[in-house]
Amino acid sequence: QRLRGTRGYTPGYNLREEIAWFGEVSYSFNEQWEILVGLRTADMQYERRQGAFGSFATLAETKRVGELQQQTKTAPKVTVTWRPNNDWMIFATVAEAFRSGGINSRLGDQYAQYQDAADRGIAGAQASADAALGLLTFEGDDVESTEVGFKGTVLDGRLDLMVSVYETSISNAVVTTSIS
Repeated sequence: QRLRGTRGYTPGYNLREEIAWFGEVSYSFNEQWEILVGLRTADMQYERRQGAFGSFATLAETKRVGELQQQTKTAPKVTVTWRPNNDWMIFATVAEAFRSGGINSRLGDQYAQYQDAADRGIAGAQASADAALGLLTFEGDDVESTEVGFKGTVLDGRLDLMVSVYETSISNAVVTTSIS
């Protein structure tokens, strides 16, 4: 259900903090074989702060909507490389990645509008406010990828070839939504 007549200025702020670390290390077993291992870790924190519906509030005059969201995500990577000769390289990589979660900004504004309407006793507004609050924040998505490839020089160095085959899958895809 959408409440008509609830459009108005609602000051909202999305606050986000993220600290990430990344590193890779490789080891050559011999002139032909090498392994590379990498890792990315991120600590994320975000919150939605909202002023009163119809007001012009500074950040200090707002209050948190919902709970403070915190996530820690880690993404490993492994690559194995084989060089059968000086001109060819065959490799395989298995890796994970992620995008951090966040805030559906539009729902923060809708939440404030619906909550204001509920406080004024408008039927159905509290259910819409609760629905908006329940969808206000979202977890990030996760990506898994596998790649197998070849890089080489042929025709006495006159032609470089690069070929890769890869598969990528995404789970918990990041989307935004609204209540209507």
